[in-house]
Amino acid sequence: MKLNPTNEATDNIRNAINLNRGFYDWGHKFMYHSDLVIFLLEEAGFSNIEQVDFQKGLLGKTDLAKYKQVSIYVTAIKQN
Repeated sequence: MKLNPTNEATDNIRNAINLNRGFYDWGHKFMYHSDLVIFLLEEAGFSNIEQVDFQKGLLGKTDLAKYKQVSIYVTAIKQN
């Protein structure tokens, strides 16, 4: 694919790179999508996996409101 500023895929690539630059600048190592988190939990043997809203589900009030717009919330249970 030839990169072209008017190409939607190119814009998405640039946006992802810019977003990850911001993440790295703040010390983060990787940006997750909820689908990836759910997949990884399934692969690790967790059950009852559910994406939940801020301060809902098993998480309760465990996060600060200032992180609501930049966080994903997924709960799961691991049986021993």
